[in-house]
Amino acid sequence: MRSFRRIRELTDWIGDKPDETKLRLKNLLEKNEDTVNLLEVLEKTNPCGQEYYVDDDVVIVTYRLKLNLLTFMKRSMKADVRIIGLPISLGRSGIIAQDEASGRKAALEVIKELKGLAVVLNTDYSLYGGSLTLSNFIFINRFRDFDEYLMAMRSSYRRNVLGVLEEGKGLVFRRIENTSFTAEHHKLYRSVVERSEYPLETLPVEFFRSYECEIVEVRGVDGRLVAVLVLKGSGDTLTFMFCGFNREEALYHNLLIYVIRKGIEDGCKSIDMGQTSEAAKLRLGCTEVIKHLFVHHSNPLLNSLIRPVAARFSYRRYKAHHRVFRS
Repeated sequence: MRSFRRIRELTDWIGDKPDETKLRLKNLLEKNEDTVNLLEVLEKTNPCGQEYYVDDDVVIVTYRLKLNLLTFMKRSMKADVRIIGLPISLGRSGIIAQDEASGRKAALEVIKELKGLAVVLNTDYSLYGGSLTLSNFIFINRFRDFDEYLMAMRSSYRRNVLGVLEEGKGLVFRRIENTSFTAEHHKLYRSVVERSEYPLETLPVEFFRSYECEIVEVRGVDGRLVAVLVLKGSGDTLTFMFCGFNREEALYHNLLIYVIRKGIEDGCKSIDMGQTSEAAKLRLGCTEVIKHLFVHHSNPLLNSLIRPVAARFSYRRYKAHHRVFRS
């Protein structure tokens, strides 16, 4: 198994005339070009000991972080961890593979090589009885326009959306250039991170200025900056990456509705609304996608102690069921 400190070292190793195995790797990375570009930007703007492992035709992304192991228990026990995942707070896995079987096999092989505590985040499948992490929420778009979306909703949910829109009718959403992302925008983003129940990375202002994404600022009727949105379109999917707003600004639901409206109007087939805020997203018609967590320690004794209590690290899913649409 090979490892690389930079994603471009990996692509250079593959070369222009790869053999059969390298050709599969080359095709895999081309298929995941957006992730490769994101990783390159993160290496420059959020260096955190990134290391990429290659096992046959699978790439495993890892990085280092001081992680609170008892996050879902509302307690604190921080430890230095090697994480298998993307070094950014998105509900995506760090296992880049063609299929589940090869991804699972490669991840377990990498875990055997890692020293100390390792955590696998955001997989779509369980690794030997692992726990749950935050679910992801996806809006599957089957609507021609926003009005059709509203009319498909059951009346109580539609009234809630219309009420939110009425409250926010004075808001002005405007796309800005990445280079125009200021310290004021970044302060709004940090305010959300700092009051998050499940914080991971805090990205520097350079990331938002460097990464090719769509930044939308939101201003109130008085022209004051009240929020910022960071979105990424890729193929037929729109991803809601980040937002920023102060606690006193009652506009989060307007931000969510804006993203869904934009995705529908842009003809996207799916809108990745991210993790957290389960109730708000489910009430807008999103679908829950369960994500998994696996904890392992290279010391057999410590690992034997961790495994029986791993379920206590697990995220507790939102239990209410919402029938948002009439059919």
